[in-house]
Amino acid sequence: MFRNAQFINVTVVQGVFVFIVATIAMLLFAAATQGWFLAKNRFYESIAFLLIAFTLFRPRFWMDMVSALYLEEAPAAIIQAAADIPRGQKLRIKVADLSDLGDLIQFVALLLIADGATGEEKLAAVGLTFRNEGDQMFVDDVSFGSAAANAGLDRDQEVLRVLKPVPQPNKYLMFIPALLLLGLVVFLQRGHNPRATRQTATA
Repeated sequence: MFRNAQFINVTVVQGVFVFIVATIAMLLFAAATQGWFLAKNRFYESIAFLLIAFTLFRPRFWMDMVSALYLEEAPAAIIQAAADIPRGQKLRIKVADLSDLGDLIQFVALLLIADGATGEEKLAAVGLTFRNEGDQMFVDDVSFGSAAANAGLDRDQEVLRVLKPVPQPNKYLMFIPALLLLGLVVFLQRGHNPRATRQTATA
């Protein structure tokens, strides 16, 4: 049973890395909740341990704050935006439409970009063509049963926003400030650890 068990999109090395990081994060969380690491925690040291543990568990949380996930493009630039997006990533399109009762509604459609040499080809692969009317961009046609149709897109919907994904820094870069903070807390705790103080004095 275990021989056939596999992580999804995770190598053995990555699995071991995640296990080690998760173990360290759990130990730091325990140190924060129990109030003791190398010495009895001061209140700010417990807070620091919680922050470090959270960062080790969820480095993407902080990375998303410093690096935007999507770049907004003008509706008229949707073809170029599609051309810039690699295969397998999603293009977000916010459109306006009228409901069956005549009310204006807005929603965001997610389109998984497929292969294509140009933006037009990539959009055609998901079942979309567009038309310009002055400064406005409208859905001109949606192929039946296409990914665009399944996302709720239809003819004559106005494109309000185009959001394309941007390359993201490695989320594990957030480990650097977390480990630096851990080093600072260890240094502070050694300063008020009676055992470490006695060993330094007798050395």
